[in-house]
Amino acid sequence: MNARRATAIAVAVLHVCTACYAYTPVKTPPAPGAQVALEVTDEGRVALNEKIGPGVVRLEGTLAGVEGTELLVDAQAVKQVRGYINDLGGVRVRLPQQYITRIDERRFSRKKTFLVVGGIVGAVAVFFVTKGFGGKGTPPEGSGGGGPDQ
Repeated sequence: MNARRATAIAVAVLHVCTACYAYTPVKTPPAPGAQVALEVTDEGRVALNEKIGPGVVRLEGTLAGVEGTELLVDAQAVKQVRGYINDLGGVRVRLPQQYITRIDERRFSRKKTFLVVGGIVGAVAVFFVTKGFGGKGTPPEGSGGGGPDQ
């Protein structure tokens, strides 16, 4: 298998695995263990400077708990003003809710799942139709028929 095909397959599998989920806004912090994304205020950006780095706009990870008015998050990734830094390795971050402008929870999305499944079924159908597996029971014209009388 060449590298281009392997890359295409990896991208397709990654897309299928992640396309079934979406971040949706919540008003109160979800239960511990939930996957969350937190949008950070300017003050929060300053507070996170030493722990994670400068310019944090969005923090993604697993909610480890809530202590008073602070959220404990095992951070997996951050979006900075200039882009993403991936794989923070689950760094535990304590962030007061006053530094958060929005909380999103990662949830299963039926709509996206149906779109992905529909796309896969369509691609398989197109493959079978274009490869001649359309189910026609008669041989093509002029093929001789192959009977003993000929």
